[in-house]
Amino acid sequence: MGKRVLITSGPLARAVEAGAGGMGEAFAILDAAGFEWIIMNKPDSEYRPEDFAGIMPGTQAVIAGGEPWGEELFRLSPDLRIIARFGAGYDAIDLAKAGEYGIMVTNAGVFELSNGVAELAVAMAISVYRELANGCEELRRGIWKGRNSRQLLGKTLGIIGFGRIGQRLAELLGGFRARLICHDPKADRERAAALGVEPLDFEPVLAQADIVFLCAPNLPETRRLFNAARFAEMKRGAVFINVARGALVDEPALLEALKSGHLSGAGLDVWETEPTPPGNPLLRLGNVLALPHLAGETEEGSIAIAKCCARQVVDAVAGRRPQHLLNPRPA
Repeated sequence: MGKRVLITSGPLARAVEAGAGGMGEAFAILDAAGFEWIIMNKPDSEYRPEDFAGIMPGTQAVIAGGEPWGEELFRLSPDLRIIARFGAGYDAIDLAKAGEYGIMVTNAGVFELSNGVAELAVAMAISVYRELANGCEELRRGIWKGRNSRQLLGKTLGIIGFGRIGQRLAELLGGFRARLICHDPKADRERAAALGVEPLDFEPVLAQADIVFLCAPNLPETRRLFNAARFAEMKRGAVFINVARGALVDEPALLEALKSGHLSGAGLDVWETEPTPPGNPLLRLGNVLALPHLAGETEEGSIAIAKCCARQVVDAVAGRRPQHLLNPRPA
């Protein structure tokens, strides 16, 4: 029996449908190792266990999107050795159960991904501060209107989560002559010092930051990390930027903080439910810049992620430790 990889990652599946394009190098890596591939391209929320029933026997690897992987699917996958997540977040995969079934789980810790997310976070902050979306919309409607917007210059910028994305964000923000502060229980203090970032407890960051950037991972302890109490602790008039995961935010609480004027604006790339419904009241607020979870979707990032996933699939199936292993190597 040959080697087979199932691809459920939307960007990679779309690349195949379009003729591979810049991701051709990733497929060349799989080809050279003797893999054939199967494409399943559906929205993450629409995958059902029965979709995989006839495919997983004989499949050694998955390059996964954001669909859930748990024990029900692991039981259907007797030959599966690795799930390579096409991206950084892996909250939809049960790491512990995967390990019990002898399945390695990896993500793509590539610079291009962290940089893409960090770049968008900066762009969102500038856009909200300068009211760019409103200015564009008004001009399209024939309204020529000036506005007294704000600069990042000299502001206090708070980063919640100081991993790869948070650190790259600090590098980019360093050019704005701003005060940089962060909170992360596992913050690399040496790296923070090198970047001119002051690590603080959670509450002081919220109280002092003019803009709060949320870059933390989605873990049981971070679910609804930002709720009514946390928003109340934020500086009046502050801006909230979320490029992490929607599950970290209580959306009704954020809505109230924005409607009351306690927060002056928000930039949201991620949502509690994705896709977020058109009736979400946050979408109706003029001080909210709303995006459809596209921070990590750049041409450069997708190419680098695809190659990283392909290499890890080849390594895992060959019995080698993949570079970005998230769960203990199965026996």
